[in-house]
Amino acid sequence: MTDQNFEPNEDEQATSDAQSENEQPQTSNEAESPLGEDIAQEAQAWLADQAENGEAAGEGEEDGAEESETDPRDAKIAELEDELARTRAQLYNTTNQYNNYVRRSKEQEKAKVEEGKADAVAALFSVMDDIHAARSHEEITGPFAGIVNKLEETFTNKLGVEIYGEVGDVFDPAIHEALMAQEADVTEPVVGQVFQPGFKLGERVLRPARVVVHNPA
Repeated sequence: MTDQNFEPNEDEQATSDAQSENEQPQTSNEAESPLGEDIAQEAQAWLADQAENGEAAGEGEEDGAEESETDPRDAKIAELEDELARTRAQLYNTTNQYNNYVRRSKEQEKAKVEEGKADAVAALFSVMDDIHAARSHEEITGPFAGIVNKLEETFTNKLGVEIYGEVGDVFDPAIHEALMAQEADVTEPVVGQVFQPGFKLGERVLRPARVVVHNPA
Protein backbone atom coordinates (compact mmCIF):
# COMPACT_ATOMS: atom_id res chain seq x y z
CA MET A 1 0.00 0.00 0.00
CA THR A 2 1.28 3.33 -0.76
CA ASP A 3 1.20 6.10 1.84
CA GLN A 4 -1.28 8.83 1.12
CA ASN A 5 -0.96 12.31 2.54
CA PHE A 6 -4.34 13.67 3.64
CA GLU A 7 -4.55 17.42 3.94
CA PRO A 8 -7.67 19.02 5.25
CA ASN A 9 -9.71 20.91 2.84
CA GLU A 10 -10.62 24.52 3.33
CA ASP A 11 -14.02 23.81 4.89
CA GLU A 12 -12.58 21.51 7.53
CA GLN A 13 -9.86 24.07 8.37
CA ALA A 14 -12.43 26.78 8.91
CA THR A 15 -14.47 24.58 11.20
CA SER A 16 -11.39 23.73 13.27
CA ASP A 17 -10.43 27.39 13.65
CA ALA A 18 -13.91 28.24 14.83
CA GLN A 19 -13.78 25.58 17.51
CA SER A 20 -10.37 26.83 18.66
CA GLU A 21 -11.72 30.34 19.03
CA ASN A 22 -14.62 29.07 21.10
CA GLU A 23 -12.23 27.29 23.42
CA GLN A 24 -10.15 30.49 24.14
CA PRO A 25 -10.22 31.64 27.87
CA GLN A 26 -12.94 34.13 28.84
CA THR A 27 -12.06 37.80 29.29
CA SER A 28 -11.81 39.48 32.70
CA ASN A 29 -15.26 40.96 32.34
CA GLU A 30 -16.75 37.59 31.69
CA ALA A 31 -14.85 36.10 34.68
CA GLU A 32 -16.58 38.40 37.24
CA SER A 33 -19.30 36.69 39.26
CA PRO A 34 -21.96 37.93 41.79
CA LEU A 35 -19.83 36.57 44.67
CA GLY A 36 -16.91 38.79 43.68
CA GLU A 37 -19.16 41.81 43.53
CA ASP A 38 -20.40 41.14 47.10
CA ILE A 39 -16.84 40.86 48.39
CA ALA A 40 -15.88 44.12 46.71
CA GLN A 41 -18.89 45.93 48.21
CA GLU A 42 -18.13 44.60 51.68
CA ALA A 43 -14.51 45.73 51.34
CA GLN A 44 -15.60 49.21 50.31
CA ALA A 45 -18.05 49.41 53.20
CA TRP A 46 -15.35 48.31 55.65
CA LEU A 47 -12.95 50.94 54.34
CA ALA A 48 -15.67 53.60 54.67
CA ASP A 49 -16.35 52.54 58.29
CA GLN A 50 -12.66 52.70 59.10
CA ALA A 51 -12.38 56.16 57.62
CA GLU A 52 -15.44 57.36 59.57
CA ASN A 53 -14.14 55.85 62.82
CA GLY A 54 -10.80 57.49 62.22
CA GLU A 55 -12.42 60.89 61.78
CA ALA A 56 -14.50 60.38 64.94
CA ALA A 57 -11.40 59.33 66.86
CA GLY A 58 -9.60 62.41 65.60
CA GLU A 59 -12.46 64.65 66.71
CA GLY A 60 -12.49 62.92 70.09
CA GLU A 61 -8.78 63.50 70.48
CA GLU A 62 -9.23 67.16 69.56
CA ASP A 63 -12.06 67.51 72.09
CA GLY A 64 -9.94 65.77 74.70
CA ALA A 65 -7.06 68.06 73.88
CA GLU A 66 -9.32 71.10 74.26
CA GLU A 67 -10.64 69.80 77.58
CA SER A 68 -7.14 69.08 78.77
CA GLU A 69 -6.23 72.64 77.84
CA THR A 70 -9.24 74.26 79.61
CA ASP A 71 -9.59 72.05 82.69
CA PRO A 72 -6.27 73.06 84.32
CA ARG A 73 -7.11 76.73 83.91
CA ASP A 74 -10.58 76.26 85.37
CA ALA A 75 -9.10 74.38 88.31
CA LYS A 76 -6.52 77.15 88.84
CA ILE A 77 -9.21 79.82 88.73
CA ALA A 78 -11.28 77.93 91.30
CA GLU A 79 -8.21 77.54 93.51
CA LEU A 80 -7.43 81.25 93.31
CA GLU A 81 -11.05 82.15 94.07
CA ASP A 82 -10.99 79.94 97.17
CA GLU A 83 -7.72 81.48 98.27
CA LEU A 84 -9.12 84.98 97.74
CA ALA A 85 -12.21 84.13 99.80
CA ARG A 86 -10.03 82.80 102.63
CA THR A 87 -7.82 85.89 102.49
CA ARG A 88 -10.83 88.19 102.67
CA ALA A 89 -12.21 86.25 105.63
CA GLN A 90 -8.86 86.47 107.41
CA LEU A 91 -8.66 90.20 106.68
CA TYR A 92 -12.19 90.70 108.00
CA ASN A 93 -11.41 88.78 111.20
CA THR A 94 -8.10 90.58 111.66
CA THR A 95 -9.75 93.97 111.15
CA ASN A 96 -12.46 93.14 113.69
CA GLN A 97 -9.89 91.88 116.17
CA TYR A 98 -7.83 95.06 115.73
CA ASN A 99 -10.88 97.32 116.10
CA ASN A 100 -11.97 95.43 119.21
CA TYR A 101 -8.45 95.69 120.60
CA VAL A 102 -8.37 99.45 119.99
CA ARG A 103 -11.81 99.86 121.56
CA ARG A 104 -10.89 97.79 124.61
CA SER A 105 -7.60 99.65 124.95
CA LYS A 106 -9.39 103.00 124.90
CA GLU A 107 -11.98 101.78 127.38
CA GLN A 108 -9.27 100.39 129.65
CA GLU A 109 -7.27 103.60 129.38
CA LYS A 110 -10.33 105.68 130.17
CA ALA A 111 -11.19 103.40 133.08
CA LYS A 112 -7.65 103.77 134.44
CA VAL A 113 -7.90 107.56 134.21
CA GLU A 114 -11.29 107.57 135.92
CA GLU A 115 -10.02 105.19 138.58
CA GLY A 116 -7.03 107.44 139.20
CA LYS A 117 -9.31 110.43 139.57
CA ALA A 118 -11.59 108.49 141.90
CA ASP A 119 -8.65 107.56 144.11
CA ALA A 120 -7.47 111.19 144.21
CA VAL A 121 -10.96 112.43 145.08
CA ALA A 122 -11.45 109.76 147.76
CA ALA A 123 -8.27 110.96 149.45
CA LEU A 124 -9.87 114.41 149.77
CA PHE A 125 -13.24 113.27 151.12
CA SER A 126 -12.31 114.06 154.70
CA VAL A 127 -11.04 117.53 153.73
CA MET A 128 -14.24 118.30 151.85
CA ASP A 129 -16.31 117.02 154.80
CA ASP A 130 -14.50 119.44 157.12
CA ILE A 131 -15.09 122.30 154.70
CA HIS A 132 -18.79 121.41 154.51
CA ALA A 133 -19.07 121.31 158.30
CA ALA A 134 -17.29 124.67 158.61
CA ARG A 135 -19.58 126.26 156.03
CA SER A 136 -22.67 124.98 157.88
CA HIS A 137 -21.44 126.77 161.00
CA GLU A 138 -20.32 129.87 159.06
CA GLU A 139 -16.77 129.41 160.24
CA ILE A 140 -15.09 130.07 156.88
CA THR A 141 -14.21 133.76 156.83
CA GLY A 142 -11.33 136.06 155.96
CA PRO A 143 -8.29 134.85 153.99
CA PHE A 144 -9.17 131.24 154.80
CA ALA A 145 -12.37 131.56 152.75
CA GLY A 146 -10.34 132.35 149.60
CA ILE A 147 -8.20 129.24 150.07
CA VAL A 148 -11.27 127.06 150.60
CA ASN A 149 -12.99 128.48 147.51
CA LYS A 150 -9.93 127.80 145.38
CA LEU A 151 -9.69 124.25 146.70
CA GLU A 152 -13.36 123.58 145.89
CA GLU A 153 -12.91 125.10 142.43
CA THR A 154 -9.98 122.78 141.74
CA PHE A 155 -11.93 119.85 143.10
CA THR A 156 -14.89 120.44 140.81
CA ASN A 157 -13.39 122.03 137.68
CA LYS A 158 -10.00 120.33 137.42
CA LEU A 159 -10.99 116.87 138.63
CA GLY A 160 -14.54 117.03 137.25
CA VAL A 161 -16.16 116.10 140.57
CA GLU A 162 -19.74 117.09 141.30
CA ILE A 163 -20.56 117.89 144.93
CA TYR A 164 -24.24 117.39 145.65
CA GLY A 165 -26.66 117.20 148.56
CA GLU A 166 -28.75 120.19 149.55
CA VAL A 167 -31.68 120.60 151.95
CA GLY A 168 -34.94 120.35 150.00
CA ASP A 169 -33.63 117.98 147.30
CA VAL A 170 -35.98 115.12 146.42
CA PHE A 171 -34.72 112.02 148.17
CA ASP A 172 -33.24 109.49 145.74
CA PRO A 173 -31.99 106.25 147.27
CA ALA A 174 -29.66 105.80 144.28
CA ILE A 175 -27.59 108.82 145.31
CA HIS A 176 -28.65 109.49 148.92
CA GLU A 177 -27.98 107.48 152.03
CA ALA A 178 -30.67 108.02 154.68
CA LEU A 179 -29.15 108.08 158.16
CA MET A 180 -32.42 109.20 159.79
CA ALA A 181 -36.06 109.65 158.79
CA GLN A 182 -38.54 112.17 160.21
CA GLU A 183 -42.11 113.12 159.49
CA ALA A 184 -42.59 116.62 158.18
CA ASP A 185 -45.04 118.83 156.34
CA VAL A 186 -44.00 117.68 152.87
CA THR A 187 -45.76 116.02 149.95
CA GLU A 188 -42.90 113.66 149.08
CA PRO A 189 -39.68 112.45 150.72
CA VAL A 190 -37.07 115.19 150.65
CA VAL A 191 -33.67 115.86 152.18
CA GLY A 192 -34.21 117.57 155.54
CA GLN A 193 -30.57 117.79 156.65
CA VAL A 194 -27.15 116.95 155.08
CA PHE A 195 -24.55 115.35 157.30
CA GLN A 196 -22.01 114.78 154.53
CA PRO A 197 -22.22 115.84 150.88
CA GLY A 198 -22.17 113.32 148.05
CA PHE A 199 -19.59 113.12 145.28
CA LYS A 200 -20.06 112.07 141.64
CA LEU A 201 -17.48 111.64 138.90
CA GLY A 202 -19.45 111.78 135.67
CA GLU A 203 -22.32 109.33 136.15
CA ARG A 204 -20.43 107.36 138.78
CA VAL A 205 -21.41 107.94 142.40
CA LEU A 206 -18.18 107.98 144.40
CA ARG A 207 -20.00 108.47 147.67
CA PRO A 208 -23.72 109.00 148.34
CA ALA A 209 -24.84 112.05 150.26
CA ARG A 210 -25.58 111.13 153.87
CA VAL A 211 -28.78 112.84 154.88
CA VAL A 212 -31.85 113.00 157.10
CA VAL A 213 -35.05 112.26 155.17
CA HIS A 214 -38.30 114.15 155.75
CA ASN A 215 -41.30 112.02 154.87
CA PRO A 216 -44.94 113.17 154.49
CA ALA A 217 -46.82 112.98 157.82
